[in-house]
Amino acid sequence: MVFTLVLAGEHFLFAQVTTATLTGKIADDKGEGLPGANVVAIHTPSGTRYGASTNLDGRYTIPGMRIGGPYKVVVSFVGYKENTQEGIYLSLGNAVDLNVKLSEESQQLTEVIVTGERSSTFNSDRTGAMILCAIMLTVMAVRLGARIAA
Repeated sequence: MVFTLVLAGEHFLFAQVTTATLTGKIADDKGEGLPGANVVAIHTPSGTRYGASTNLDGRYTIPGMRIGGPYKVVVSFVGYKENTQEGIYLSLGNAVDLNVKLSEESQQLTEVIVTGERSSTFNSDRTGAMILCAIMLTVMAVRLGARIAA
């Protein structure tokens, strides 16, 4: 039993946490979560970048971050003014909660024009996967002894 306790204690020595986590919610002026907002945290001294996108509720989690700081956190979402928070410090094994509200920003989006042309390679006689399946079925049938009529 003593041997088991010694081994268990040794296991805990190697399972130490050496990072921190940044979490929070990105919301609009009304407090509604913004799904798909980008959160980028930059460890200022080293330039190391960490990033995440918010989930359907506007929440994000960035685990495994270097402890200390300072960090600069940039939050962006289309149609909203970018928000930058500076001087964020992370402590060992803890989650720092950083909630950000973004304000709407009018932007003139440019027009996107998509053009295309028909390729002679693709047509109704060339169905790609269907032809490949037919060839494979024919090969399998021949191997099983079937006769193929021409």
